[in-house]
Amino acid sequence: MAFWHALCHPCVDFADHYSKERRLDAVVACEKGGGIAYRGKTPWHLPEDLKFFCDSTKGKVIIMGRKTYDAMPQSFCHQRVSIVFSKGGLDDAKVHVVDGLEACLDRLGQYPGKEACVIGGQDIFELFLNHDLIDRVYLTRVEGKYNADRFFPLDKIAGWSEKLLLQRENFSIFCLSKQ
Repeated sequence: MAFWHALCHPCVDFADHYSKERRLDAVVACEKGGGIAYRGKTPWHLPEDLKFFCDSTKGKVIIMGRKTYDAMPQSFCHQRVSIVFSKGGLDDAKVHVVDGLEACLDRLGQYPGKEACVIGGQDIFELFLNHDLIDRVYLTRVEGKYNADRFFPLDKIAGWSEKLLLQRENFSIFCLSKQ
C-alpha cells in the first residue's frame, strides 16, 4: 500500500498488522500552537532539549519522513536504525527507505526487541497517530510563539495522561501516555 494512500485513508487498520506488544513512542518539540518547523528548520535552538532528543533516541529504531531526514545532521543516524518514508529519490545505504506504513511496519519487525521512536515530521506523526500506533509521546513544550508551517497534531493526544520530566525557563519536557 502506498504511503499517500494510507495517509488519505485512515480507516485502513494497521493496528491489526502491528503487534501491540511492542510500544511505539514519539519524540517531538513544539511551541504552544503545535508548530514544529518553519521552512524545513526548527524555529528555536535549545541545546538541552536537543541533548534529550539525542539521548532518548540513541540505540533505537527511528522513523521519520524524508524532509526530517534531510534536515538531520549526517552523524545523527549513527547508533540508530533509521527508517525513512520517501516517495523516491533517496538512495542512502545507511537508512531503510519505505514507501508506506505497511512497509515500515514490516521493516520494523526485522528489529524485534528494539525500541522505536517516531520523530517526524507532521505527516508521519499524523499517520501513526491516526492509526493508533503511538502509545507514548515525549513532548517538549517550547515557550513563546514561533512562525511555523509544519505542526504536531496536539488534538490527537488531548486527554492523555501527562508527567513532567524536566522544566526550564523556556521549555518543559513531558511524557504523555494513553489513558
